[in-house]
Amino acid sequence: MTLPTNPPPDPAQWSFTDTFNRTFLGPDYVTNQEGNLDPLIYLDAGELVMGPINLNTGSDSGPVQGQVVALSATRFQGPHLQLQYDHRVLLEPSDGPSPLVPCGFTLHGDGAVLNWDGRALRFVVAPGTGQEAVTTLGVLPAPVVGTPYRTRLTVDTAQGRVQLSRNAQGLDAALPAAWGTHMGQATLSLWLRNTQGAIASKQIAARFDHLAIRNGDGTADLSTGQTSSGGLRLGGEWRFVAGVPDNGVGSDGDVWADTSGTGNIYQRRNGAYVNVLQLLGAPGAKGDKGDKGDKGDKGDQGEPGTDGEDGILHGAVPVTFILADATPEEGVLFPVTDEPGGLAGIRLEGVTGIPADVAFQPDGALDFQPVTFPMVLPPGILRIHRTDDSGAATLLRALVPAQGGSLEGGSSPGPYITTTDPAGYLTITNATGTLDAQGYLTLPDGTATPEADGYPVVERSN
Repeated sequence: MTLPTNPPPDPAQWSFTDTFNRTFLGPDYVTNQEGNLDPLIYLDAGELVMGPINLNTGSDSGPVQGQVVALSATRFQGPHLQLQYDHRVLLEPSDGPSPLVPCGFTLHGDGAVLNWDGRALRFVVAPGTGQEAVTTLGVLPAPVVGTPYRTRLTVDTAQGRVQLSRNAQGLDAALPAAWGTHMGQATLSLWLRNTQGAIASKQIAARFDHLAIRNGDGTADLSTGQTSSGGLRLGGEWRFVAGVPDNGVGSDGDVWADTSGTGNIYQRRNGAYVNVLQLLGAPGAKGDKGDKGDKGDKGDQGEPGTDGEDGILHGAVPVTFILADATPEEGVLFPVTDEPGGLAGIRLEGVTGIPADVAFQPDGALDFQPVTFPMVLPPGILRIHRTDDSGAATLLRALVPAQGGSLEGGSSPGPYITTTDPAGYLTITNATGTLDAQGYLTLPDGTATPEADGYPVVERSN
């Protein structure tokens, strides 16, 4: 039941997932029936199936009937969670208007429950006692029978919010004040129930898929729509995680850096992460080997060349931080960590374009100090501050070491540096070569290795 825009949950980003691709439900679940019903809960075609049961109970006053699947407390038990699942309700025969069929989940606490019936989210204290205290946290339009839905619940006790989305619709409310008293050891169940009324000739069933659970603290969406003039929500959280982003994590303005080697940087905008930058380019295709050329005549010895410009360090990739507008008074802050993709080890080269103040606060320091270029960043916080609001760009140039490399020096001698004159002859500017009487060149600081076709490959070795 994979929805077109909702892929299955990534197990690496959840504490428990279940796609029900097996024959039996297994020990993680306990089934139960409400009312005089036969047990009709099973797995079919990679889905958890409940029913069919009668659409109505046959009575205007009797208790409703239902099929219930409870998740083991070893998989989830606690006051906060993020829950996600796909489901649809089926009606047979399917003619006529779509009835409202209660189908959803319940979080069972000590003397209270959080209940979602597919339309309304309610917190009930003292359920079943006749003295229930019911708080309706939100109501969505009635679901349509036969339509696939992805439902996601977030209970974030750290932020004090409870949020629920069903496809593109959602509701948000403050966590009830009694939550901590009753829901510290909450457990979860999924269910399908019928409604009171005379028995009709229709039956209902529910099919669930892609169940996923994880800790909900810090996952509530607190987006406010407030942005800086440069389009970035300042104060957004940076996450360094291997793989593509999970749109259910964080708030608009947050940044997700993929540490799996793609170099992709994402920012969450309008509820979804958008790829805004790639620090590493894809390697190009290997070119075809050219034909062997004829040996040329020995050329005259040339005049000594002028000193070349400073080159880029071997094993480094140039990147640029760009500001297109004025920053707030506190500037734009970049955390610098030793984690993969965490900016520690890059070398700041300088600022071009519109001037901006660049400062750095190492870990353990109390104040920011102006950066003197070039500077290799240790762990700490990088700050960029700009007052100009002309819209022209400020460019902070930097070098990022390749994997396993360093910008602070090392024992490698680096490659030969070559230039080609107008006639096509090659000059090695950093070799210590000598010419013998016949005009052949000897490179005492090089090592030659023949390739498959017999041509030597010369690499600088000392």
